[in-house]
Amino acid sequence: MISIVYGPKGSGKTKALLDKAVNAINSAKGTLIYITNSKDHIYQIPHQIRYIMADDYNITDLQSFIGFVKGIIANDHDIEYIFIDGAARISKINIDQMQPLFDVLNKYENINFILTISSDYDNLPQYIKNYVN
Repeated sequence: MISIVYGPKGSGKTKALLDKAVNAINSAKGTLIYITNSKDHIYQIPHQIRYIMADDYNITDLQSFIGFVKGIIANDHDIEYIFIDGAARISKINIDQMQPLFDVLNKYENINFILTISSDYDNLPQYIKNYVN
């Protein structure tokens, strides 16, 4: 399952994502992972959530980010949630180029993916709007 937290820059997407991650601790039976490329909120991530700093892994484009996510999933078969703060920013692409990422994430039906997207609703590509709750 894929869910989107969207809004313009500075609208509180990261805070909303952090809140969702912390709330998931109480009900999750599997592993929780938080991927970002910002150290701004590192101390707000509880120890029950595996924090991954994407910039430490030389992600240069969308394909390397997709491979990175697949590697994380291959390493742990108990993943229940993956929170991704700024997938387009980490991948160094525009949101209208993210379709291949969504195609891959859709294949993992047993993992809940929650992503932040910097955009207002009207500017979201239709394939992303399909995941907005």
